[in-house]
Amino acid sequence: MRLQSRPLRTFGPRVVLALLITGGWLPTHAQLASPISSGSEGRLVPGELVWADLVTTDVEAAVAFYSNVFGWQRRDRGDPDYVELARGDELVGAVAAFEDDEVPPGGARWLVSISVKDVDETARQVVEFGGSVLEVPYDLPDRGRLAVVSDDQGAMLILLRAAGGDPLRSKAIPGAWAWAELWTRDIQKAVAFYEQAIGYRAVQDENGEGQPPVVLTTQGEPRATVVEIPWEYVEPNWLPYVLVADGRQTLQRILDSGGGVLFTSDDVAEDTGTFAAIVSDPTGGVFAIQELEAGQ
Repeated sequence: MRLQSRPLRTFGPRVVLALLITGGWLPTHAQLASPISSGSEGRLVPGELVWADLVTTDVEAAVAFYSNVFGWQRRDRGDPDYVELARGDELVGAVAAFEDDEVPPGGARWLVSISVKDVDETARQVVEFGGSVLEVPYDLPDRGRLAVVSDDQGAMLILLRAAGGDPLRSKAIPGAWAWAELWTRDIQKAVAFYEQAIGYRAVQDENGEGQPPVVLTTQGEPRATVVEIPWEYVEPNWLPYVLVADGRQTLQRILDSGGGVLFTSDDVAEDTGTFAAIVSDPTGGVFAIQELEAGQ
């Protein structure tokens, strides 16, 4: 979801070992899933990041971490291997346990869901333009219709048509998902895929400094940034961002809660504006934080 007038901080080439990925999703715990929105009256925002699931080897450790760091509250659904997380009255994501031995390097991963108008048609286009369908489209009670897919370079994501519509997000609220970056081997190839298969339109953000980043947009609004990966051992993936009020204080809470730091904007010599960092939770789930800009 878009919370700022320009894309969030885009990280340049840095070694991010924990962004490795393997496949095999979604847990059957998801049958317990709640609706992701209420009162949105059928709102549809194609291409927007509307949900995120953490699949991990240790649900309790992960839930404790995100509660400590962001103040997210747990919502139990009657299964210790599936817990939802909320910010006040708003659900923000879920934590689920792996159901088999197919655990990716790092032990956990975040999987983002983007809104689409027609899951079946979009899944068909994913295949037509070189991607793969990992979980065929199906209806999940209360959640909506979804499919798990990967793009033509292997980055995984969920296509979701949410029951009841997409969530109404308050702007510039710390603790909410703010943005996502697509980490890819070939930006030009990725842009062609996402424009044809998903319906994004790629533009360059001329407000940024240095080389303008490529931004995926829908309905004239930016939804995600595309970042090129220069290392063979980092696989294509989607990296979600959480908006925070104070980046350095949040980073300290991450460390105090057992998380790790992979890269921060302080590591860049030039002025990078607001603070941002790529971090991991104690179970290996990688995500990013972005500090709220002054005046928002």
